[in-house]
Amino acid sequence: MMIFLGWAVASRRPTCNMINSINQHLVFMCASSRLSVATFQPALTVLHFNRNVHDFTSTTILFAYAIGVTFLGTTEEETVSEAERTTTPGRPWHLWLIVILGGLWSAMGVVSFTLTQMNVEAVMSRFPPQQREYFESFPLWAVAFWAIGVFGGVIGCLLLLLKNRLAFPVLLASLIGAIVSNLGGLFLLGGMEVMRETGGLGFTVVPIIFGAFLAYYARAMSKKGVLS
Repeated sequence: MMIFLGWAVASRRPTCNMINSINQHLVFMCASSRLSVATFQPALTVLHFNRNVHDFTSTTILFAYAIGVTFLGTTEEETVSEAERTTTPGRPWHLWLIVILGGLWSAMGVVSFTLTQMNVEAVMSRFPPQQREYFESFPLWAVAFWAIGVFGGVIGCLLLLLKNRLAFPVLLASLIGAIVSNLGGLFLLGGMEVMRETGGLGFTVVPIIFGAFLAYYARAMSKKGVLS
C-alpha cells in the first residue's frame, strides 16, 4: 500500500483510475484483516474530497495522515476493549479468609511433620507410648504421602493467594496425600487400635476433611474465573 502511494506522489497524475485503485487496495486490506470499511472512512473522505485537486501530492499527504489517525485510534480502542474482555475478577473477601486459615493449618502440619521426622524429644515425649511407637514405625511410603499432604497444602494456599489455576491440582494432590497417609496408617499399619485407645482417632479424620474443603474451594474459584 505504501509503495502504491509513493508511486502516486511521484506521478502527480490525479486520475480517477488511480483513486479507484486506492479504493481497491483498501477493500483488499479490509478483506485480509479484521478491519471494516468504516475503519478507513476518514481516509476515504479525504480522498474523494480531493478528487478534483490538481496537486495530487497534497492529496496523498492528507490521505496518509487520515490513514495514520484512523489506525492509531482504532488500535487504541481495540487495545482497551481487549483489556476489558480479559480482565479477571479480583480477590473476593472469602479467598483471603480461606487462604489464611488453610495456610495456618497446613503450616502447623509442616511443623508437626518436621519435628516428628527429626524425632525431637521435647515433642515426641508428649505422645503416649503407643502413639510414639506408631509414628516412628511409619514406612517410607507413608512418610512420603504425609509430606505431600502437608507441604502441598502450604503451596496450594500460596497459589490460591496468587490466583494461580495450579492451586486446584496441588491441593488435590495434598488431599490424596492426607487420605493415603491417614487412612493407610489406620487400616494398613495398625493405627486404628492405637488411635482408638489413645483418643486420637477423630483427629486423624480432620486433615482429610480440611484438605477436601480446600480442593473443592480451589475448584470452585477456578470455574468462576478467579484463578487464571
